[in-house]
Amino acid sequence: LLRFNIASLSSNVNQWQEVFDQLGDEFTRAEVESALSRTESNTPVRTVLYKWRLLGVIEDLEKGRTGKTNQPTVVKFKKVKK
Repeated sequence: LLRFNIASLSSNVNQWQEVFDQLGDEFTRAEVESALSRTESNTPVRTVLYKWRLLGVIEDLEKGRTGKTNQPTVVKFKKVKK
């Protein structure tokens, strides 16, 4: 029943639609994390980004390295226009 809750702000296609709408056309991992905290979502940033990539709504724009382990990671993303 929750899947078809029309009054809700959530989307059946994109679970984090409210977060997605808060972001600009280009955004960083930190901006996603900030938007997730504003919407009180406990979902890890990497999970959200992974799902958005699978849906084809974002693409990687710039790679960098993580602070703690210095591992390569994507740090900037771009919304895909459809």
